[in-house]
Amino acid sequence: MKKTTLILSLALASVAVFCSCSEKAATGSADAGESAGMFFKAAKRQGGGSGDLTRLYIAERLQEHDNSEALHCSMTVDLTPSSDGLSWSYSLTDMTAQWYKFAFVSVPDNISYSPGETGASGVVDGASMFSAEDGCDFNSIVIDYSQVLEAQQADVTLSRDENTDLHVYRKIIDRWLLPDMTLTEDVTMDRITGRLIVDMGIPEDQFPREVESISISMRAPTVVYLHDEADGSVLLKDYSEENFIFEYTDIPWNRREPFRIILDLLPSEISADVTVKYAGSNEGVYYQLVSSDGKVSVKPATRTTVVFNGISDGFREIRYAGFPDDGDAVVDVAPDRWD
Repeated sequence: MKKTTLILSLALASVAVFCSCSEKAATGSADAGESAGMFFKAAKRQGGGSGDLTRLYIAERLQEHDNSEALHCSMTVDLTPSSDGLSWSYSLTDMTAQWYKFAFVSVPDNISYSPGETGASGVVDGASMFSAEDGCDFNSIVIDYSQVLEAQQADVTLSRDENTDLHVYRKIIDRWLLPDMTLTEDVTMDRITGRLIVDMGIPEDQFPREVESISISMRAPTVVYLHDEADGSVLLKDYSEENFIFEYTDIPWNRREPFRIILDLLPSEISADVTVKYAGSNEGVYYQLVSSDGKVSVKPATRTTVVFNGISDGFREIRYAGFPDDGDAVVDVAPDRWD
């Protein structure tokens, strides 16, 4: 997929939200002689800011906070592409020279989906996916992916659309800002979601009768923490799993076309069932989605393909692979470093 650069020019007062619990946060409040600055540059694949919301969180350690808040989120910035949609840049000045954590994250946004079998329709709202469980504590910030799963449940064709990106991207870096110096850096965000592909093969080769529908039911996690424990980990919130049923009725028959279920999910070990219903009756077949070792995992930045091996064998073969466009499907990431 072609890679383009997007330009973002931001007016700090109009896009920055200070979530400080104290009157003086280190961002934008440096005293004379200790001022520092930062300049970040990012690139995204073709399509620019359309269909996603990109946000920057800035966190720091505040000594006056005598509580369990390990990292104080001082500032949140929603990055918006400029009118030309070619590149972006973002800078801050008059920051206290000290250590900071910068978290860049991009989520699906303003993605419309059509009614499916459930009759539901709507728009994915990226801003509403973010929340904090404990005030200004950076480590309590979570991303709720449930509305993206609900969108795929309502419109099962959504994840097949090459122009629709349902993934979450993230990059977190720790940096020291030095007095009278501006940190300049390119930043790249990686996928933290993955994709499940259930390859049913050519239906008329697999089943003795015409197939009316194929559905997959599963429990899937819905909430992930923004922080990464400083090592790139993807941390799911405990007990955030919900039940989902994805039903497909556009099954090709006598067209010699393969049928695949495609779902974008948070990483986890999958527990799912596949039901195949025959046309003109209530009869069908039921399978557990398992591989030969009994496990199917969705991994960050990975396509997990489970292959249907026929009525008698069910699912036995599983393949893991990266995304073919991973060189482009990022909001730009250089290897992290400690300064």
